[in-house]
Amino acid sequence: MIAMWGASGNVHEPKKFYRKIRSLLKDDGYFLMNDTPVDSWVVKLQGTNHWGFKPPCLQYFPKDVMLRLLDECGFDVVSDGFDYQFTNLAKLGLFSRVKLIWKMLQLLPLERIVFKLPVPGNYALTLRKAAS
Repeated sequence: MIAMWGASGNVHEPKKFYRKIRSLLKDDGYFLMNDTPVDSWVVKLQGTNHWGFKPPCLQYFPKDVMLRLLDECGFDVVSDGFDYQFTNLAKLGLFSRVKLIWKMLQLLPLERIVFKLPVPGNYALTLRKAAS
């Protein structure tokens, strides 16, 4: 199994890169990844202010283009769903970018309160190496 989280926009030659990943997998091996598609509602709403674009990445793909690319590189989609992250209330305060909220949350022991949160607009894929 190979996992790649939050890195697809940093790949210089995507087709070559994903084919290399496929070559490293055993038969029926799994490749896990997530992505922020450039055509997601969150990206359309936030534009270049979207957190996924900081620092600037090399390229972004609409989801259908990414799925087609992965298919061309020899992957079968096993599951396609929401991307979830684990966070705590203190980190959410930081992401709010409201300094008063962040400072107030720092005073409380909130690092121990962890929960699963869907990442708006992102998706997670479980892919399997397709039979040759």
